[in-house]
Amino acid sequence: MNFFLSALLFTAFLISPCAAADYDYLQASRTDFYPSGARFIFSIDPDENGNIKAVIPGSFTAESVRLFKSSNAKIQAVRKRRTKWIPESLADINNQVDDQKTAVSDLLCKKASLEQTLNLINSKEIFKNLNAQDVFNYLTEAQKLRLKTEYELAELKKDIENEQDALKILQDELNARKPAYDEYVIEITGTADDTIELEAFTKYASWTPKYVLDMQTKTGDIVAHMYVDVSEKTGLDYNGEFSLHTKTPDENITDPSLNPVKVAIKKKQTEAQKARAVNLESPRMMKYAENLEDAMIADYDEDEGASLSNVVKETISDRVITIEGAFTGDGKTYTFEPVKTFLLRSTPEIVLIPEIRDNAWLIANMDENNERLIPGTAELRVDGHTTGNIYLPEFGQGQKKISFGYAEQITVKKESLIEKTGVEWFSGVSTNGYKLEITNGTSDKHTVTVRDRLPIPTNEKIKLEVKRIEPAQKEKDQENRYTWQLDIEPGKTASIIVDYKLSFPSGEELEYTR
Repeated sequence: MNFFLSALLFTAFLISPCAAADYDYLQASRTDFYPSGARFIFSIDPDENGNIKAVIPGSFTAESVRLFKSSNAKIQAVRKRRTKWIPESLADINNQVDDQKTAVSDLLCKKASLEQTLNLINSKEIFKNLNAQDVFNYLTEAQKLRLKTEYELAELKKDIENEQDALKILQDELNARKPAYDEYVIEITGTADDTIELEAFTKYASWTPKYVLDMQTKTGDIVAHMYVDVSEKTGLDYNGEFSLHTKTPDENITDPSLNPVKVAIKKKQTEAQKARAVNLESPRMMKYAENLEDAMIADYDEDEGASLSNVVKETISDRVITIEGAFTGDGKTYTFEPVKTFLLRSTPEIVLIPEIRDNAWLIANMDENNERLIPGTAELRVDGHTTGNIYLPEFGQGQKKISFGYAEQITVKKESLIEKTGVEWFSGVSTNGYKLEITNGTSDKHTVTVRDRLPIPTNEKIKLEVKRIEPAQKEKDQENRYTWQLDIEPGKTASIIVDYKLSFPSGEELEYTR
């Protein structure tokens, strides 16, 4: 009896319905999305006595609720606990979860019944008042019933497992899409003479741009389509005009100030302090500092430049896209059709770096473009065919260079010439050389940029002698990186030969650092 009572209580727990919404939430009249978070604007009418009373979901922060425009109204916002709430957009899946819970609980009750039947069959109490013939007859029938019950129980356990798996999938989806802090509500009270507008901020919203970039290899033109992804988990649905900002408002802004600099005689360091200083001034730490400084400079210059188009309104600290559409507040991602289709001018470049891979990169150089892309993901296409996906960082004018993937049919093969290490009089000698064979396997003539490098002596005792480079390089930088540009006919192969010698003291060995 206790077992069945427990089963019934368990069933009642499983199928208890979620509480219906007991609040009429304000509906937003305007929304501003940021890379992280969103601001919603609400209109509220006071009652005949001038009192304000309204509620918004708990996914907003009570501290952010304030008057949107100056007014004589007085308001306060307080977070309160409430029964969990299911928005209308999630009603269907919530009902599916409830139905699935009922199905699981029914199977569990049936399982409990079969298990109790087995317990009765296996009970010895039933034999107390039976004679030998009755015991024999009972055991014969009980055996049949036991086999039937155990078979049904085994099949039922499989059904329960399947139904519980289905319930978990539905429950996980519902939990992932439910509004944040659905067990709370923000209650707004106050007084006002007329209709007021309030703003409230939630961090459970975001947007991101997406691009489709299709480069035409004949001309270098890139047809670019810009889309936007929008999602939010406030539980409030929205339909109308909304704005997308590229910068999230700063929570703490400090005034710019420059402290005076003072100079004094430096105290002499102990040997232990000197050792620590050496570690801090190591090449690795110095490089880290340089990278950090570069990042700070890049961040400072981020908002300089021209706008993407008249669709993107730009200020000195923000860029804003305003579009119109509808979305729900259940975390679902909505992709809006291209807010802008535009043309990027580029110069295609085919680049081979034998040290890294044996086929070429296809690079778009857009140094002369005046379009400025908002950071986002991009699907890359070449002549209409998808080549891959990348993330586009912040690009200012005259700074864009995008790799569109690999030109698989343009390849390079690197072969060593005679390599010899030995002693020449009282010096060590390492004679190195290699040959690059670049093959154009396409049906068109292409200009191919080839990049390679020679070692840089870091010790004055090591001497580098370049004996032969054919053809001559187009460029060479201070770090011995060479660049060639070759015009290669379709189906043809071009060669580059590099021959050099390293001299160093006899008895020493060379160590290469890359």
